[in-house]
Amino acid sequence: MLETDQDLRAKYLLVDVRREDHQGSTILGSLNMPVQTLQSSLLTLYRLCSAAYIQKVIFYCGHSTGRGPRAAGLFDDEIQRNGGEAEMESLVLTEGFNGWSAAGGAFDKYTTKN
Repeated sequence: MLETDQDLRAKYLLVDVRREDHQGSTILGSLNMPVQTLQSSLLTLYRLCSAAYIQKVIFYCGHSTGRGPRAAGLFDDEIQRNGGEAEMESLVLTEGFNGWSAAGGAFDKYTTKN
């Protein structure tokens, strides 16, 4: 994912589902949608991603052991309800933002400080 060009970049969306712990740093270009309010936005998120031909929606939180997988599951249900499973996937970023941040190196240039 780090070696992306403009064409590939448009094929995925990173969604940070952290709430207050979102403050400080995040992955460049990610969308902040706290999992506590995600349920009411699922259909809109699905429609936007479908219209933009986004193939992978990748959810993450701090460690991606709770909120990230829960959000990905909710969005996967929305994909199934709308018959979009052939065109879109709901995924979880392994180890979440903390894993991303700890990786350092090339990952640092894709991290923003708020």
